Amino acid sequence: MKFTTDVFGRYGLKFEVRDDAGRLGESTALVKVGPQKDGLLVQLGWTGFDRNDDASTFPRIALTATGPEANQPTCSLETAPKPSWCEISKQGATLTTLRFAGAMEGAYRIGVKYTDDRFVGGPVACVRIFLNGEQKQEICDKEARKGGTEWTLGAVVARTGVLEPLRDDGTVPDVTGAN
Repeated sequence: MKFTTDVFGRYGLKFEVRDDAGRLGESTALVKVGPQKDGLLVQLGWTGFDRNDDASTFPRIALTATGPEANQPTCSLETAPKPSWCEISKQGATLTTLRFAGAMEGAYRIGVKYTDDRFVGGPVACVRIFLNGEQKQEICDKEARKGGTEWTLGAVVARTGVLEPLRDDGTVPDVTGAN
């Protein structure tokens, strides 16, 4: 049996098997789906909606990341050229995945740009951070947002997968020597 998942996480599968004599057996399995175990990955997706909801009506959002070096281009689906470490893709209408390619040091500013208004009670944008296949954090934005604004999460440290606050001036903190 093979199935494709769109979001990393845990999935419960229920099996029902009937043999030639008509005997029935049931079993349940828990499957944990995660990214490859080779580096830093950030995933943006919607939660808090019904499967019958039309994802095309959700607010338009964009995952952004900026590197630790000054004057480095932003990584997003919309920007070109992209930094060499930026491997970003969209899966369906509700999921964006950013893989940080290559050996990395430092911290990377992470944000979500809202093109449209988000109202309280609607679908919730969540960012999940994975390091070497293990989920390190999940942060969800339940706040109302105006279109044209950005939800700034902080700076993800490449070696730990942990978000650190930005400096008071909005720049990425120096994490040289961070464990």
